[in-house]
Amino acid sequence: MLTPVTIPKQRSVEPALDCAALYATGLKHVQEIAGRIWTDYNVHDPGVTTLELLCYALTDLSYRAAFPVQDLLASETNNADGMQNQFFSARRILPNRPLTLLDYRKLLIDLPGVKNAWLRPASLSYYANTKEGKLSREQKNLPGEIEVKLGGLYDVVIDFMDDRNTEVEKATVIDLVRETLLANRDLCEDFVSFAGVESQQFLLCCELEVAPDADVAALEAEILSQVQEYMAPSVPNYTLSEMLQRKHPDGTAFTVDEIFDGPTLGCGFIDDDELARADLSTEIHLSDVIRVIMGIPGVRAVKEIIINPEGTKIENKWIIPIESGQKALLSRENRAWCFIRAICRLRPRPTRSTRSLLYWQRRRAPRQRLLRNPPLIFLSHWAGIDSLRNTIRFKTIFRFFMA
Repeated sequence: MLTPVTIPKQRSVEPALDCAALYATGLKHVQEIAGRIWTDYNVHDPGVTTLELLCYALTDLSYRAAFPVQDLLASETNNADGMQNQFFSARRILPNRPLTLLDYRKLLIDLPGVKNAWLRPASLSYYANTKEGKLSREQKNLPGEIEVKLGGLYDVVIDFMDDRNTEVEKATVIDLVRETLLANRDLCEDFVSFAGVESQQFLLCCELEVAPDADVAALEAEILSQVQEYMAPSVPNYTLSEMLQRKHPDGTAFTVDEIFDGPTLGCGFIDDDELARADLSTEIHLSDVIRVIMGIPGVRAVKEIIINPEGTKIENKWIIPIESGQKALLSRENRAWCFIRAICRLRPRPTRSTRSLLYWQRRRAPRQRLLRNPPLIFLSHWAGIDSLRNTIRFKTIFRFFMA
């Protein structure tokens, strides 16, 4: 049996919805405060009329405030556009101007033609003559002379995209980097020099035991790709949905304010931890290289392995130093590889390895070029508007009553 729909006889116990109770309460306060000078409380009195309008406005406001928030915020048409007009998106309110070196790096990596970027403190000193009260750029070795080291100065090192090959293209990227940094630098900070990163070539020689069904050419390309990624980590970009699914090392999810922390980027988001790991390495640990190779499907054992800087030999093969400020690169031409499959010793064909390497590089591009300025709205479309609001149009009383 259906429950009949009726109007309750009892008045609402909510004082804010009882217009008569509000009027009586207001009139009582008026009589207590201005009873000596205001004695006419009939309906024709303008003050009483004002009190009646005020009580009606309060009940109207209280009634609408009791609606669900979804119904109060939603629009009957173009709800998504209406939400953008009512609220600022996370992309507009959470990011900040660059403050840290990681922020500067994010800003530069987001530029066209930049794969990675680093900022190094620049060494610049002045010399103060404390006796004469003078400052000089050159050291004069005078009595009372003190060296004053300047802070807030940086040398900028750029790792160009692979398609920026000519000097003109690289100079164009550096001009864009300089312009971007100068437009976003903090107070008391400046950038002294801009240059491309220098690379140091390394030779990888190894003898590996592989599975009987392993594709030697594809396996070699995968090893080159992953070892190179270990030696010089790339900086991937992520979409908003990908960042919301990522986890911190401790297993906790990224919060919205953590995702949007830093400058606004046009190519998605960059993980701070991955960006910090993508710094220029100072040494290569052979044990880590072995671990990387052993983690590749198809590799069963590492029989022999050695990594040397091109043209030199080192005494300790387990720790290979990298020249300061240089990027470590594996030589793709000069290498000696041997794969043991069952009882056969195989060497991959250079042409097949090159094609496989290009395939893996395309599959694991260091940057995912995302759409510029993707729509980042965290407010979902509210469900339908309350049926009562579809038939009744509320107009606030203050549109018709002016004080």
